[in-house]
Amino acid sequence: VDDGPVTDFLHTVSKLGSDEWRARTMAFERLLSTLPSEDDAPLSPDANNQLIPWYKSPPILRRLATTITTLLLDPRSTVVKHTCNSLTILLTSTTDNAARYLIKDLLPTILALHAQTVNVIKSYALQMMLDVIPHTKFKSGLPIFLEKLRKDKNRDAREACARYLRAVLVHWGPTSNQPNYLTRDVYTHIGNGLARGLTDPSQCVRAECRSGFDTLRDIHREIWEDIVHKQDGPLSKDIRLKKTLINAAVRNDAERSLA
Repeated sequence: VDDGPVTDFLHTVSKLGSDEWRARTMAFERLLSTLPSEDDAPLSPDANNQLIPWYKSPPILRRLATTITTLLLDPRSTVVKHTCNSLTILLTSTTDNAARYLIKDLLPTILALHAQTVNVIKSYALQMMLDVIPHTKFKSGLPIFLEKLRKDKNRDAREACARYLRAVLVHWGPTSNQPNYLTRDVYTHIGNGLARGLTDPSQCVRAECRSGFDTLRDIHREIWEDIVHKQDGPLSKDIRLKKTLINAAVRNDAERSLA
């Protein structure tokens, strides 16, 4: 694997002090300059030495996690902005989900950005993830969203998890290349997590989980039905909530039939 650009980036940043924030973000930008442009022909391993480009290697991309984490956690919003912008470019430029392990390793840090108090930093993280999720699938990161949605003490972090799970439902459906990327069991786990979130103490979290749960019904109605009616399911102890969901679904179906 041609890991030279990544090695150079990591070495450069390791030599810079925390106050040299612009040099650190520029080092990330220089790494991105080694990505192929849209006009470049797709690269394949070199016929002579069989080197794989760094941006096609999941293990090499994963080496970036610790350094990028440090940049994301910088208290200066400008650093976080530059890092989120660069990370978006990187994660939306890779193909074949090569960055799946990198983004999984970064998820706890990204969710931590939602838990801090600077709203503009939260907005950088949110926009980055909503741009990245349609391009890079990282199924191994879903348990992190589900666990944080259920247990994180911060309301904004829980709301973000629900928002990202809804984006996953919208964008990770069957494709010609991956017809079964999300299995029925995975859809069920996501649905159960969103259903539990319908009783969250925060109204914002409940509203986001409701949007996600409605999205699940649009995509896989039979899974939605199973979760709503399961005797020992997440909604089994709240009869009023269950009736509200069923009545709303009936109204939606009636409205669609008249449209």
